Amino acid sequence: MQRDLLLNAGKELAWHGRTQSEPAHYCSICEVEVFDLLLVTTESNSRKTYVVHCQDCARRADLDNFVVLEQYKIEDLMHVYDQFTLASPLPSSS
Repeated sequence: MQRDLLLNAGKELAWHGRTQSEPAHYCSICEVEVFDLLLVTTESNSRKTYVVHCQDCARRADLDNFVVLEQYKIEDLMHVYDQFTLASPLPSSS
């Protein structure tokens, strides 16, 4: 849904990828965790020092000044979701 909203707003998504040991990203303003779609300022994108913002904080500042970096392919996320199963509960020891 967030992806569609950004695309409808005319934002292009640039592939950034994610490494195995890369730490989680948090909004530099409100400190909420940001997953998959990182909104970074055009200035930080050109310097390769990414200052990440959540969508709410980026919209307050002016979404036009942000670049969207995508960390996961939507097909990969859909595959993980489709393959997800709940584990059986462990038997209680009484």
